[in-house]
Amino acid sequence: MEPLIQLLKDRDSYVREKAVWALKETATSAVYPLIDALKNEDKRIRAGVARVLGIIRDERAVTPLIEALKDDHEDVREAAAQALGNMRSEKAVEPLIWALEDETSYVRKMAAVSLGEIKNTRVLEPLVLALKDDSEEVREAAARAVGETRDVRALDPLVLAFKDENSTVRKMAARALGNIEDKRVVELLIQALKDKDSSIREGSAQALGNIKDERVVEPLIQALKDETSNVRKAAAISLGKIKDTRGMESLIDALEDEWIQQDVAIILQEGYNRPMESLIHALEDEWIQQDMARALAHIKDEYETELLVQILRDRERNIQKIAAQALRSLRTVDTVAYPRTFVYGQVQDVEYENRKVRRLADETLAKMRVTNP
Repeated sequence: MEPLIQLLKDRDSYVREKAVWALKETATSAVYPLIDALKNEDKRIRAGVARVLGIIRDERAVTPLIEALKDDHEDVREAAAQALGNMRSEKAVEPLIWALEDETSYVRKMAAVSLGEIKNTRVLEPLVLALKDDSEEVREAAARAVGETRDVRALDPLVLAFKDENSTVRKMAARALGNIEDKRVVELLIQALKDKDSSIREGSAQALGNIKDERVVEPLIQALKDETSNVRKAAAISLGKIKDTRGMESLIDALEDEWIQQDVAIILQEGYNRPMESLIHALEDEWIQQDMARALAHIKDEYETELLVQILRDRERNIQKIAAQALRSLRTVDTVAYPRTFVYGQVQDVEYENRKVRRLADETLAKMRVTNP
């Protein structure tokens, strides 16, 4: 045990990281030696030990970690704050609130993050005060943590934070407003989709997907044309959450956007109850064939069987494998629209030398009760 603890002060970060995880594996037997090591004279060991205790999450370490919030060195205090957040102990709430007034900004930041993890009703007021901290990193962490409370009382303070001079704080405030899911901020967030800062547009698009108000659909559709791919991706994800039929056509069109097409293919896994002719064109793009094969297994559309069988004839064996798996996952097959002889004939073309794919195809046929005609 002691040799591992000593490695926590090694100059090589890789060695320190390995020591952390090795100590984690010792779990229960390591708790008391690690608690003792919180008083080691080397600050690097104390900080590393605090981190390990946070990973182990043993309740016996809570009180010693609370004491470590008073350590002379800021790195130890930060590690202790992080550990207490990982442990989500109610006992740590008040000490972490005190840590919001630490002289070092990154300790205050970690205290805010950890209070957001604990989600106790007492944390809201101190976190709202932290939204006015001198450090932008603390304000950002506080905005995130306030959003985690999902408390409607935080609405007005977050609206103020949404006007912060720092764009990262504003982005986090937008996300936090989305977590609260109050429709009173819909218009504010819709307007923010036109902000000159792309990070604000991205955060607003994400937030609108959580609120799910019918007013947000058209603005999100427009955001699919944003000049920044992260904004387009956020808009696509939000439309996928809302599942409004107005958004589906635009999502299908977004399959042609090379920057987000893979994400859109995954979003379409959630499924829409209408034909998917446009997916045929998407299958021509080798970069998204795998995602589309997976997506088709979830869409339950009248064209899915034909498309998946077509993919089975793809020259890429990995694509064949995914298509076979997807077909096997289908609950029913329309044997009138897609006769068994048709399915069998197509699947038979799968390369026999690729035994793994062939086995999957055979299992697919068996599940579909397709036999050699």
